[in-house]
Amino acid sequence: MHMGANKDFSQSLQELLGTKPTRSQVAVMRAMSSEPGLLITHARLLAVLDRRGDAMDRVTLYRTLERLVCAGILVSVVDDSRITRYAVTASQAPTSSTGARFECQRCRQQFLLPASTREISKTLNNATALTKASGHRLLEVELSILGICSGCITD
Repeated sequence: MHMGANKDFSQSLQELLGTKPTRSQVAVMRAMSSEPGLLITHARLLAVLDRRGDAMDRVTLYRTLERLVCAGILVSVVDDSRITRYAVTASQAPTSSTGARFECQRCRQQFLLPASTREISKTLNNATALTKASGHRLLEVELSILGICSGCITD
């Protein structure tokens, strides 16, 4: 999402939502857009919003996140620990079942990798073919990649 002036940002968000965005929607998208590709938990997002002067209660944040996910602006991913994390989608279209999740083994941050990379697409296609060949019906593919993020490598 384009991070221009306040009016431009709100206008861009309005085009994506189809209605005038609420203050909480604008605040969440500003916070989320500041770290593109990062999968962020509800609790961490509450802390980020508070630091930015955009504090809101947990219920308002949950509802706001739900609306933005339903609109295809954010994607939600449930990790192996059953923790839901959110990220801004690259093209404002849900990508949780077609992308890959990278988890840093040092800092535990998670990032949503683009599904357009050839290697990820090939892996997903192989998983689909293997599932069908085994006589199973594929419902969803999640790809988790474990490693060390660029921030931890430079530390």
